[in-house]
Amino acid sequence: MLPRFSHLLRLALILAVASLSAAPLRVLVVSDQDAVGADLAASLGQGGAQVKRATTPLAADLAAADVALLHQSKFAAYDAAAQKALVDFAKSGRGLVVVHGAIAGGATDWSRENLGGGWTPESQKFRATTMLNIRSDAHPLVKGMSTFDVEDDTVFDLALNEKNYVLSASFTSKVTNARRKAEAGRASVYDIQPQSWVLEAPTHRAVVLLQGDAATLRHASIHAFLKRGVAWVAKRADFDELCTPADLADLRYPVGGPRRPADAVAQFRLQPGFKAASIVAEPLVNKPIAVQWDERGRLWVAETPEYPNGRRTLNAEPWKEGGVLVPGLYDRPAQDKISVLVSSKGDGNLDQKQVFHEGLELITGFCIWKDGVIVVAQKGIFWLRDTNGDGKADQEVLLYGGFTPGDTHFVANHFIVAPDGWIYASNGGGGTATHAKTGEPMARLSPGTFRFKPDGSAIEQVASLGGNSFGNEVTSDMELYHGKATNGNPIQHVVLPEQILAKAPGTPAKAFNSVNRGRPVARADMPDRAPLMQIDQVGHYSAGCAAAVYEGGAWPKEYHGTVWMSEPILDIVHHEKLVLDGAFYRGELLLENKEWLRSADHWFCPIDISFGPDGAMYILDFYTPVVAHNDTRGPQHSKSGASVRPDREHYFGRIYRIQHEAAAAQAHPDLAKADAAGLVAAFTHPSKVVRFNAIRVLLDRDDATQAAAVAPLSALLTSGAAVEARIQALWALLRLGKLAPATLATAAAAPEAALRKNAFLAAESGKLALPTAAFRAALADADGRVRLAALRAMGSAPLTADAGLLLLSAQSQFTDEWSKAAATAAASSNPVPTLEGLLAGSVSSKEVVEFARSLAAAVATANQPEGVARVLAAASKGANVAVAKVVLREFTERRTAAVADTQALKSLLASTDLELAAGAASLAVQWNQVAALGNELLPIGERLVPVLADAAAAPDVRLQAGRTLTALRDLRPSFRAAVVAALADKSTPESVSLAVVASVVAAGDVQAGPLLAGALGKSTGLLRQSLFGALISRAEWAQLILAELEAKHVSPMQLGPLQTSQLTRHPDAAVAKRAAEVLAKLNVGSSPAKDDIINKLRAEVEKPGDAAKGKELFVAACQTCHQVGNVGYDVGPNLQGIGAHPASELLVHIVDPNRMVDDEHRTWNIKLKDGTQHQALIGSENAVALKLKMAGGVTIEVKVADIAARTRVETSLMPEGFEALGAEGLRNIITYLRSVAVPVNGVTVGSFQLLDLSAAMTADTRWGLYANRETKGDTLPFVKFGQVTANGVPFIILDPTKAKDGKNVIVLKGGAGRAYSQSFPQSVEIPVGVAATRLHFLGAVGGWAGIQGLPAQNVEIRFVGGRKQVVTHFAGRDFADYYPDDPEVPGSKIAAGLVKSHHVRTLVVAVDGPEVIEKVLLTSPGNTVAPTTVAITAEIGGAPNPPKGTQPTPPPPGKAKAKGPSIKDGDLPADNPRTTAPTGQKFGARKPGQLRVLVAGAGSSHNFPKFFLGTDGQVAKNAGYDVAATPNLKETLELLPQADLFLFSGNHGQFGTPEFQKAIRDFVGAGKGVVLLHAATWYNWPLETKYNEEFVCGGARGHGHSEFPFTVTKADHPVMAGVPASFKIRDESYNVELTRPEGAEVLGTIPRQNPKEGQSTILPSVWVVQHPKARIVCIALGHDEHSHDHPAYQKLLLNALTWVKGN
Repeated sequence: MLPRFSHLLRLALILAVASLSAAPLRVLVVSDQDAVGADLAASLGQGGAQVKRATTPLAADLAAADVALLHQSKFAAYDAAAQKALVDFAKSGRGLVVVHGAIAGGATDWSRENLGGGWTPESQKFRATTMLNIRSDAHPLVKGMSTFDVEDDTVFDLALNEKNYVLSASFTSKVTNARRKAEAGRASVYDIQPQSWVLEAPTHRAVVLLQGDAATLRHASIHAFLKRGVAWVAKRADFDELCTPADLADLRYPVGGPRRPADAVAQFRLQPGFKAASIVAEPLVNKPIAVQWDERGRLWVAETPEYPNGRRTLNAEPWKEGGVLVPGLYDRPAQDKISVLVSSKGDGNLDQKQVFHEGLELITGFCIWKDGVIVVAQKGIFWLRDTNGDGKADQEVLLYGGFTPGDTHFVANHFIVAPDGWIYASNGGGGTATHAKTGEPMARLSPGTFRFKPDGSAIEQVASLGGNSFGNEVTSDMELYHGKATNGNPIQHVVLPEQILAKAPGTPAKAFNSVNRGRPVARADMPDRAPLMQIDQVGHYSAGCAAAVYEGGAWPKEYHGTVWMSEPILDIVHHEKLVLDGAFYRGELLLENKEWLRSADHWFCPIDISFGPDGAMYILDFYTPVVAHNDTRGPQHSKSGASVRPDREHYFGRIYRIQHEAAAAQAHPDLAKADAAGLVAAFTHPSKVVRFNAIRVLLDRDDATQAAAVAPLSALLTSGAAVEARIQALWALLRLGKLAPATLATAAAAPEAALRKNAFLAAESGKLALPTAAFRAALADADGRVRLAALRAMGSAPLTADAGLLLLSAQSQFTDEWSKAAATAAASSNPVPTLEGLLAGSVSSKEVVEFARSLAAAVATANQPEGVARVLAAASKGANVAVAKVVLREFTERRTAAVADTQALKSLLASTDLELAAGAASLAVQWNQVAALGNELLPIGERLVPVLADAAAAPDVRLQAGRTLTALRDLRPSFRAAVVAALADKSTPESVSLAVVASVVAAGDVQAGPLLAGALGKSTGLLRQSLFGALISRAEWAQLILAELEAKHVSPMQLGPLQTSQLTRHPDAAVAKRAAEVLAKLNVGSSPAKDDIINKLRAEVEKPGDAAKGKELFVAACQTCHQVGNVGYDVGPNLQGIGAHPASELLVHIVDPNRMVDDEHRTWNIKLKDGTQHQALIGSENAVALKLKMAGGVTIEVKVADIAARTRVETSLMPEGFEALGAEGLRNIITYLRSVAVPVNGVTVGSFQLLDLSAAMTADTRWGLYANRETKGDTLPFVKFGQVTANGVPFIILDPTKAKDGKNVIVLKGGAGRAYSQSFPQSVEIPVGVAATRLHFLGAVGGWAGIQGLPAQNVEIRFVGGRKQVVTHFAGRDFADYYPDDPEVPGSKIAAGLVKSHHVRTLVVAVDGPEVIEKVLLTSPGNTVAPTTVAITAEIGGAPNPPKGTQPTPPPPGKAKAKGPSIKDGDLPADNPRTTAPTGQKFGARKPGQLRVLVAGAGSSHNFPKFFLGTDGQVAKNAGYDVAATPNLKETLELLPQADLFLFSGNHGQFGTPEFQKAIRDFVGAGKGVVLLHAATWYNWPLETKYNEEFVCGGARGHGHSEFPFTVTKADHPVMAGVPASFKIRDESYNVELTRPEGAEVLGTIPRQNPKEGQSTILPSVWVVQHPKARIVCIALGHDEHSHDHPAYQKLLLNALTWVKGN
C-alpha cells in the first residue's frame, strides 16, 4: 500500500507545483451589459485571473487572452470583424466560454462545430422559473454540484453538435417534436434539451451556458461553473484554481436547490407542541425506503439509490434519463443496501452506518427476522442471514420468487411481522409468487395486501384492490390498513379478507373500504410548474404513501390510534382520526383547512412514516425534486416504467425525527438478552415496536424459554393490563399451543371490544371451537368489528345446526354488505341444511332472501350435485316461494351441474306461481332437459309470451318472462319472436331487455348470436351497450357486428370511439384484423400521425370553450370509463383535478391515450373456457373469483376455474380516434374538465365566498410595507383580524401571527429607487373556483398611490375555458395613498374602523360573464405605485351589474380639484400629480440684487404641494427671493435655466429621467447652488443615474418616525449660524448612510432609532457636499408641518440658500 500512496503523493505535489508555477490566466470578458461584465470580471479577478473587459470580441483584445468569456443579453450575431476574430481565436487553440445570447454570436454552422450549438431561425427561448438539472459529478465542471432553480430563459431548438457532453438540461415548452412557437413562460414534460455542455473540438475547448440573467450569473454555483469552465478550456490541471472558498461552499446546497438538513427542517410548518430534527442525512444515507428497529432497539434502514431504473438500460440519452444510477454500466453489482445506523456519541444523532448487506436491486421493503432480515427486491423475497454473528449478511436465501415487476413502482413493500405469525405486506402490482425451490406457482397476487410465512411455506392474498399501493399497517388489535397511492382514496381499511369473500360468491362487498375516500388536500398553493405538479387526482392524494397508526405511547392520548400518511408530491404529512362506523373504520379530519405538516421546500419528499420505540415519528425523505414515476401525460418512459426526466437524482436522503414536547421518555429494552419473564414484560411496553419485537423474539426462542413464558402469558391475558398487551398474550399462547378453551371463551366475553374481537380472530386462525353462547353474544355485539370476527370464526369449521339456527335468527342484524358476506361465508362450509331450513320456513324478508341467494351461490359454486338435489327437493316441497325463486336463479346463472333426478324440477315446473315455474324452466333448459321435459316447458312458455308483451305487468314478472322465453326460444318460433319483439320495442323496460341479453350470454349458446346482432342497430342507450358487450364477448358474435357494419344496418356513429376501438383491439386476431379493414373502408379510426394531429389542434383547444357543451360530450363519450366528481363511472383513471393541466397536455391525453399507460390501467384480455372473452380491468381477485371492471361501470365476476387464459395488453380501455370530435368538441370537453378541476377557494358566508389569499400574500403588516421594512409606522395597523364587514361585504383579514411566514397582505412591486416595496413580486395569482357576479376588494390603497392618473393595479379575471376579463385600477381614482392626507377618490370607499391609523378602502369589480372563475391575477404596472390588497370576496348571485360603459373612466391628469393656483393641463405629463402650490410657476422680471429660487418637488408619502412648494417656497419668498414653485417636470426643465438657486425635494419617477438628471448636472456645472430637502436625499432612482453618488454622497433607505433631538456638530459653519445648538423636532429620522464620506462635511446629527448591533448610533442630518463647481447642502429633515413650521428648520433653510449662492 505504501508505494501506491507515495505515487499519489508525488502526483499531487507535481500538480500543485504546476499550478503554482503556471502563469495567471488571461481572460477577456465580453459582455454587452456593463454591470454583468463588471461582475464576471470581478469574480474571475478574485480567483487570480488577469481580466480585461470588452463589449464586443475584437482581434486586438483577443490576442492578449488565453480564454474568452462571451456574454450577450440578446441572441444576435456579432459583426463580421468580431466573428472573424472568434474564428481565428478558436483556431489558435484557445478556449471559449459562451454564455446566453453569445451562442448566437457566430454563424450557425461554425457555432455548431466550434461551440457545440448554433442559433437558427427556429431556435426559441422562454423565461420562467426553470430547474437547471445538473448532472452532478458527471464531469469536473459539475463536481459536487446540485440541481437548482433560476428565473431565466430556457433555450431550445438549437443546431447541436452530437459530440457535446451535456452537463445540464431543462424541460422546454414543446409538446411534440415539431418546432413551433413556445408557450410563453411554461415548460411541459414532453421535451428536454441541453442548457449547458462542454465540447472538445479539434482545435480548442468550449463551455456553453445558455442562461444569462444578471441574477443567475451572480449565483455561487454559476460563478463556480464559469470559473471551472475557464480553467477547463484553458486545460489547467486544477479546474478549481480560480474558485474561491465562497464559490465552492454551497455547490451541493445551492440557493434555489436542495437545502442542508437543518435548513430543510426549518421549512417545516408543524403543529404546536412538536419539534423536528434531522437525525441522519446524505452522504451517510441515500434514498431511504424503509426502516425497522430490532430487538436491541437499533435502527435499520434500507436504501435504494438504484430507484427507479436499477440496472436497466437507457431508453434516452444519459443527460435526459436521470433514473439510472450508473449510465452505461449495467453488468455491475447493485448498490442498494440494508444497514444499521448507530449514534457513536449516544446523542440520538446517527453518525455511523454498519452495512449489513449490499448488492440487491430496488429494495422496497424489509423486516427483522431471526439472524437477519427478510427483504423484497428484484426477483424475489429473500432472507439475508448473518450466520456467523459478524454483523454482515453471509447468506441470501430465496423464500419466494416472482417479484420482478416491469414497472418498478408497482412493487411489494412495508413488511410487518404480526402477532399471528404471518408477515403482512403491501403490493402495488400483480404477479404470481413461486416456490423458491421448484418454481411452481404458489399464489396469484394482485394490488393490495398479502401475507406470507417466513419459512417460505405459504403466501396468500389478504385483500385485493386495483391500483398502485405503498403503505401497510398492522395494529396491535390486528386491524389492517393499506396505503393506496394513486386513486385519490389514500388509506384503505381491510374490512374482510379475500378468503372470506371467496366463500360468498356474488357478494358486492370488497375486502377494502376507503377510510378517506376522495379526501382533498388542504394546500391552496398547488404546484403549477408542469414538471412538479400533480399528474392526476389534482388536489387530492395522487402519491399517497404510508398508512401508519400511532401506537407509540409517548404522545398525548388524543393521538393514540390516529392514522398518518404522506403525500410526497405535495410536501405534506396528513393526519386523521379513525372512527368505527359499523363494520369499518372511517377517517375524520382533525385539522381544518391545513395539513399536519407542510414543508415550503419542494425538495421535501416524504415517502414513508414510521413510529419508533421512543414514541417519536420518523419520516423518510427521499429529498428530491421529483418522485413521480410514470407520467400519464405521455412523455417518453424508461424501461422501468418511469418517465424520462433529468431531475431524478440518487444522492440525497434524510430521516427526520418528530417528537412531542410533552413526550414521556421511553427506551427500547435489550430483548436479545431478556429471559421469558423479560420478554413477556415487554408486552406491556407503551410502544408497539417493542411489543411486536417481544413476541417475535419469544416465538423464536428455545422450547425451555417458551415453556417458561406460558404462565406469565396466561396471567397477563387475564390481568388488568393494557388491552394491547393482553391481545398479544392471547396470540402468543395460541401460537405456543397453550391457549386453553376456557381462557379463549373468557377473552371472547372481555369488557374490551378489541380483546373480544381478537379472541374470535384467534379462534378462526387456530380453528378452535367456542360455545354457541359466545357466538350469540358476539352477533349481538355493539361493535361491528366483533360481529365480523365472530362470523369469521363461525366459518372456520363446519357449521353446526345450532350455529345455523343462530345465523338465521341474526339475519336482520346484517345490514351491511360485509356482514352479509361473512354470514354467507360462515354458512358456506355446510350451506345445504341452512338453505333447507329457509325453504321450509315462511320468512321472506329482504335480508333472508339475500342470505338465501348467497347460500345458493355457495352451493352452486361448490358444484356438488348431491347438495343441489337436496336444495331443489326442499324448494319443491317448501312454502317459501321467494327463497325458491332466488335459488333457481342462482343455480341457472352459475350453470350448476345437472342432477340425475328431475322429479323436484318437474314439481317446480308445475307450480301455479308463474315466476317460480319460469325460473325452473330456465334451469331445465340449462341442464339440457328440453327433450325430456318438453311437455312441461311448452305451457310455461305459452303463458309467458303475453306477460313479456304486457306493458301493465310488473317489471320483475316481465323480467323473469324474458329470461325464460330466451331460454325456451328454440322450442317454438313464437317464443323467439316474442324475445325479438321485446328487444325491438322501445317501450320494453330497460331492465327486461338487459335481462334478456344477459340470459343469452349466460346460456352459452353460440347459435344465439344473430338474435342479439339483429337488435343492435335498433337499440339505444344501455341496451345498445349491453348488446354490444354481449356480442364482443365471443369472436363468432363479434364477426356479426362487423357484418352489420358492412351491411350498414349499424352505423359507426352509433357505436362511438370506445366500441370501435374494442373491435380493432379484439383479443381474437382475425376479428381485430377484419375490424380494422371494415372501419377503414367506413373512414373510421385513428390516424397514426398523432403528433401532427396534436400540432394542428393545439392552438384551437387553447381558445375559450363551452363547459356546458363539454359536459354533454363527456357524458356521451367519456363517462363509460371515467369519473369526474359525481359524473361518470369509476373504471379507468379518475379524472378529478385533471383539468389543472394545460389544454395542450389534456389534448395529448385525449388524442393519444395509449402514449403512456401505467400498469394499473392496462387492459386484460380474459378468455374463458367456454369461449367467452372480456376486455377489462381487474378490480380485485381472490383464489375463487375475479371481479372485472367493464366499460360503463359494470363489474362482472368470473370464476378463476373458468379462465382459460389471461393476457395483459399494453393499451388502456380508452379508445383512440377522439380527434373525430373536431376542434370545437375537443375544446369544449377540455373546458369542462378544467371547469370541474378548479377547487372552490375560501369559505362561504351567505351569498359571499371569502377567498383564501394566504398563498398569495407577500407582506407582513407588523413591519413597514413601502419605503423600508424597519419603518413600522408605514403599514396598516389593523384593529382586529378574522372576519370583518366593510361597506356591507364580509372579508377575512389574516392574522400575521397565524399566517404563512407572517404574510397577511398583498403588496405588489412599486416605489422608487430601492424602496422596500420594490422587492415584492409584480404579480400574484388567487384561485377562485366559483362563478361570481362581483368581486369585492378590501385594500385599494398603496404606497405612492396618490399620484393621480397612474395605473395602480391590473386585475385579470381568468375564467375556466380560457376567457379573460382585465380591469385596470388607477391611482387617484380607485386607489388612494395609504397615508390619509387626501383619501377621497371616487372609485372606492373608505372602510371605516378597520385600522388604527392610515386607512383601507373597498372597491368592486363587476364580473362580465357567468362562467366559473379559475383564478384572479393581480399585477402591478411596475411604476411608483405599490398597490396593496388585504382581502377579496366573491359575491355569488345578487343584483345584476350595470351595463358596460357605465363605470367611471380615469380622469385626465390634472382634472381634480386644486388647493391653490392651478397650471395648464397641457403642461402636465400624463403621470404627473396635480399642483396645489400657493405660488406661481413663473419668475417675475429681474430686479437688481434679487435671486431667483426654483422650488420643485412631487411624489408620494408627503404633501409636496402644501409643505415644500407651499410653506418652504413662501419662507424663501418672504426672505426676498423671487420664487417659482412647480411639481411638474416640464415646468422644472423650463424654469431651471432661469433660476439662480434650486430648492429640490421629490421622489417622483419623473425626476429619475435622463432629462432631469441632465438638467440638474448642467445647473450644478454652471456653478449654481442646490439645496436638497428630505425626500431628495433618499435613494429614489436607479444607481445608474449616479444622482445619490454625485449630489448626496449616499442617502437613506429607511427611517423611523418620532420626536428626537437635533444636534449641531459644526457650529462655526455658515449654514448653522443662529441655529440652536440642540433642539427637538418631530420628523422622519432618515437613516442616512454616507457612502462617500470624504466628499461630505456633516454639520448636524440625530440619533438612530433602535440601532442594531454593529450600526452607528448617530446619523447625519445636515451636511454639505463638496463639488468642484457648485455648493450643495443636504437637509434630511422635512416630513410635514412639524418640521416646515419649525423656526430652526426655517433658519436652516434660509442659511442654506444664503450659503449655496456663494460669494
